[in-house]
Amino acid sequence: MQALLNGISWGLFLAILVGPVLFILVQAGIERGFRAGAMIACGMWVSDLCFIAVIWFSLSYLLQASEWSGFEPLLGVLGGLILIVLGISTLRSQPPIPDSNAVISDDYVALWLKGFVVNTV
Repeated sequence: MQALLNGISWGLFLAILVGPVLFILVQAGIERGFRAGAMIACGMWVSDLCFIAVIWFSLSYLLQASEWSGFEPLLGVLGGLILIVLGISTLRSQPPIPDSNAVISDDYVALWLKGFVVNTV
């Protein structure tokens, strides 16, 4: 019972933390309205469900892999390379030039995918 209460309290605490997901939801809600924010939230929700399913079905394999002595260095190198590639691609990309006459489209599939990808990354 204590583990359940600890899990609920940690879950609520982590749910309120400010992160990029919150800013994307607020931005979409302000710029495009409630439906756009709801689609992004649905993408995030499906991403969380995918993580839960992957962890549920592969936990035994992860425990076996974590016993290998080279697991932590390999994980650190791969994570570092991913962060370096993301940083370089961010630095090389040009910021979009805002156009005051542009029409904002409500492409709900793209918004859902944006929520899914941001939450996954």
